[in-house]
Amino acid sequence: MDDESKNELTEYLDSAIRNWRTKFDNAQSEKQESASFPSMVSTDELIASCYIDAFQSVRISMVGSALPKKDD
Repeated sequence: MDDESKNELTEYLDSAIRNWRTKFDNAQSEKQESASFPSMVSTDELIASCYIDAFQSVRISMVGSALPKKDD
C-alpha cells in the first residue's frame, strides 16, 4: 500500500473510531440520565463498543497501532 492510500485509510479509520466513541459516550450519558439500572450496559453502548473494537482491529492490522483515547 502506498503512503497516500495508507494515510487516507488511517484518516477514515480514525474518523470512524472517534465517531463511535462519541456515540458510546452519548449512550452512557443518556443511560445515566434516564435508566433505573445505570450499571447495565445499554444496547447502544454494546453496539458502539463492538464497532470501536472492529475499527481498531482493522487499524492495528493495516497501520500497526490503535488510535489512542484522547485521555491517553
